[in-house]
Amino acid sequence: MSDVTSLKDLVKNAKEHAKDIQKDGVKTHQIRNFFAAVERMRRLYKNNPEDEQILMELILLQPKLAYTAGRQPNSVGKSFFKHFSTIIDQVLKVSDRGNQAETREQLKGFFAYTESIVAYHKYFEKVKTENHG
Repeated sequence: MSDVTSLKDLVKNAKEHAKDIQKDGVKTHQIRNFFAAVERMRRLYKNNPEDEQILMELILLQPKLAYTAGRQPNSVGKSFFKHFSTIIDQVLKVSDRGNQAETREQLKGFFAYTESIVAYHKYFEKVKTENHG
């Protein structure tokens, strides 16, 4: 599969996942808090793609996601937790195999996926507000 095809699939998945997350009632500020943590990792990555701190922060992001989802009423945040936990697990599985080049590619995909989710979520939230506001 080409890089372009992979990127198209990533963006398509992010769009669908953002719809699910928005329908669940997750607010933009909740996603922004998560995105801020991911942006810290991205800055570390830009300075040194092989910095172990990146993976340590990624591991610690999962309990933060669980906490955020657990604080929400009913099903709010469940798809947010599910989608991001799944992609974090994928990055960590690749990392466990010890292939640094593959881990770097997974991290870049994770950063792009997260950025796409935030963008689409904001869009769907605005569309919902305009249609019901």
